[in-house]
Amino acid sequence: MCLCRRLGYKLSSDGVVEQQDKFLRRVSGLTRLYAAVIISSPPPPSQPACHPHGIEHAWTWLGHVINVEPRPDITATVLHEFLAVAGYHLSRVYRGQFTKLVKTMLTEYLPRIAAVSSSPASGPVTRLHSLLSSQTTPPTGLLSPSFWHT
Repeated sequence: MCLCRRLGYKLSSDGVVEQQDKFLRRVSGLTRLYAAVIISSPPPPSQPACHPHGIEHAWTWLGHVINVEPRPDITATVLHEFLAVAGYHLSRVYRGQFTKLVKTMLTEYLPRIAAVSSSPASGPVTRLHSLLSSQTTPPTGLLSPSFWHT
């Protein structure tokens, strides 16, 4: 039970652990929200350098995630959601370094994720592989910097 709580699963009052699909949906939403905050433009009075959670935090977060042992489904899901939202901006800012990181994730880290997954062809692993293999594009619904002036 303690490990489930440490991983972020909710426990009911009678000690029942949250279902895996509900947990993954909740963690996906939180991950997408954090990635969206990271790539957002701060309101006008702020300077771009004053962003409290700018793109450099995305780079740090990614580094931390790929330096821990992967967890079944969770790691692939979180990485996919994060890169789906922030990957385009990371590629624009970090260019060659981001390309190297993606290649390393594809050749070294993804096989480690697949090894701990119930099935190497599980949904989260397949989606992450597809995302890492494709060109990154801007996320849909992105607010432009002029949003704050409207």
